Amino acid sequence: MKHPVHSCWLCGIALLWCAQPLPAQSDADMADVFNWKFEMAAPDSFFVPLEEGSGWEEPATTAKVVCMAMPAPFERTVQDLEALQTEEGQTVLEKHTLELEGVQGMLFLLEFSPVAGNDPEIAYSLMFVRPLQNATLIINAQYPKPEHERLYAKLLAAFATVRKKEE
Repeated sequence: MKHPVHSCWLCGIALLWCAQPLPAQSDADMADVFNWKFEMAAPDSFFVPLEEGSGWEEPATTAKVVCMAMPAPFERTVQDLEALQTEEGQTVLEKHTLELEGVQGMLFLLEFSPVAGNDPEIAYSLMFVRPLQNATLIINAQYPKPEHERLYAKLLAAFATVRKKEE
């Protein structure tokens, strides 16, 4: 399930953050954040590691879960994301604070309608955003709507296991 709306949405957020200057961060520091790698437990035994790392996929359903860091302070990221609203092709189902493994963050659940000419399936995007050092960690899962009941709790449990790999 490669949902172009979801991919464009994440890229748009990344561009928004990068377009605004961040105090006390050099270009090198910002670029370094994009290169951080993460590890996390698989949501269940049907998931296999993604080739590019920092995530998992379930081949039978095409569900994916990935981690990435954004070189923006958590507070600013939350401000930007709290503005998310339901719009054509995207419905905000959940948007609230959540604590996972002692770390406070924001949880978002979005529903994406099928896009003409692409996958006819309704897709869900579950995203947990939390602070990490001087940046923001984004953990995002994308999966078909019929898999929601089976995957929701498993994905949150996997989100709680994310750790930055030390290089």
